[in-house]
Amino acid sequence: MNEKKKDSFFNPERRCASDVSRIWIRQIISEATGYEAGQGLRQRKRRITDQRQFEEQIEALVSDVAYTMLYAPKGRSGHVCLSLSKQKIGPKQHGHRLINSVLGKTLNLLSEEGIGVFKVSKGSIQTGLQTVIQPSRRLQVSIKQHGLRTDDFRTIKEDPLVQLRVRDLSTRKQRLEKLDLSDPEVARMTQELIEINSFLEIAWIEYHATGDTVDERNRRLHRVFNQSLKRNGLAYGGFWTGISKVDRLAYLYIDDEPCVEIDLESAVLQIAYALVGKMDKRDFYEIPSLKAIGRDRLKKYTLMHLSGGRSAFNRPLPESAQRLLRLHEEESNERVLMRMLAIIEEHHREISQYFNPDKAGELTYVLGEIMVSTVLRLARNNVVALPVTDAIYVKESAQEYARQVLQRCFLEKTNN
Repeated sequence: MNEKKKDSFFNPERRCASDVSRIWIRQIISEATGYEAGQGLRQRKRRITDQRQFEEQIEALVSDVAYTMLYAPKGRSGHVCLSLSKQKIGPKQHGHRLINSVLGKTLNLLSEEGIGVFKVSKGSIQTGLQTVIQPSRRLQVSIKQHGLRTDDFRTIKEDPLVQLRVRDLSTRKQRLEKLDLSDPEVARMTQELIEINSFLEIAWIEYHATGDTVDERNRRLHRVFNQSLKRNGLAYGGFWTGISKVDRLAYLYIDDEPCVEIDLESAVLQIAYALVGKMDKRDFYEIPSLKAIGRDRLKKYTLMHLSGGRSAFNRPLPESAQRLLRLHEEESNERVLMRMLAIIEEHHREISQYFNPDKAGELTYVLGEIMVSTVLRLARNNVVALPVTDAIYVKESAQEYARQVLQRCFLEKTNN
């Protein structure tokens, strides 16, 4: 019995990327506009802004349907699906500006027999099915005649690959700082991400879970820094980051092989010790005097203290933790907390300089550099690695090589 193939979610950011595809889209827009006028489907001419949006909708729809048909990886139908429910479309529902109340009318026009670009199967709230868009026979022939390929289309991304977010002191809100692309560091990191993203775009990456809401085409990585280009800078993006670890290991495949996870154990603390010239293999979360609260809870509190200091504990410790740590009934909650933090700092006195928010951001920067350089080095050797914070996912047959590359990058970036 053949498993039902999955449709791909509509990407309203898809556009033409070549002269051939732009001319092709202009012809389709012209035909749609002419057909609409000839059939008297509109009582009056659109306003300039509405006409521009109408043409942009056509370009996005046709481009994504064409790209999806050409791309169609194993397990995918090559068709596009989307929801036209009033509860899910439009900016008020945090949706894309092109997925609005008139998108259904644009779809209907493009599926009219006189134009015949799409075959549309409308969804239903009652059945839970989404609207499915298939390329018509005419569109398939047209794509072939024009020799169109996946690289004739591109995804518009307004956000830069390297992002610096700074906090406005007056509003205390974060804003995106405009970066100088000619700056050597910005140029280096941007070029690294371009190379990685280009490799991942054509890699054989699949997610085999059924009934998912995952778009396997979302593979674009970017880096986010805070306050400075030397603070934080982890890689974000990619459909796999929104999937649980359990599901990644169960359903994520690379080159038709199941994946394994390779991570840096206690990554931030390992980096801190390496930066001060020590490679410490002990369990960082094994502190005898705090053993009562358990390793997982101690790990959480250690990392909170490392990244945020005392201010990270803006809520009292849970009563269950206080009971386990309290020396006597009269000991206050604040005293329990301060004693616990002092014990943690004493246990890690060799890296005590990093127990403040500013220095902790530097550790995360090194972590970001390690992970990006690992993914890039593997890509240059034709090995797909998907980063998630302090771990990478690779196919089973590549795990030993990937582990060696990760270790080498760790040593290089920590100068150890």
